[in-house]
Amino acid sequence: MKTYKCPSCGKTGGMRSVETEIHQYPIFPNDEGNKEYDSTNSKCIYGEFECITCVHCNDEFSESQLAGMVIDEEEEQ
Repeated sequence: MKTYKCPSCGKTGGMRSVETEIHQYPIFPNDEGNKEYDSTNSKCIYGEFECITCVHCNDEFSESQLAGMVIDEEEEQ
């Protein structure tokens, strides 16, 4: 099985894509007149990739670096 290996700390299983999304939610007033959200009906109106990060060492990488991080777990053992 293939996975990503962090070039900084050498650990696997910790690479995450960090992305920002902006959603629109329908709103309605509750019994007190406060705003409630219909979270079942959200619509993503904007998305932006930020970086790849390793949860083990918190180093950040660009998406173009991922190809160089691919390893075969069976060969590593």
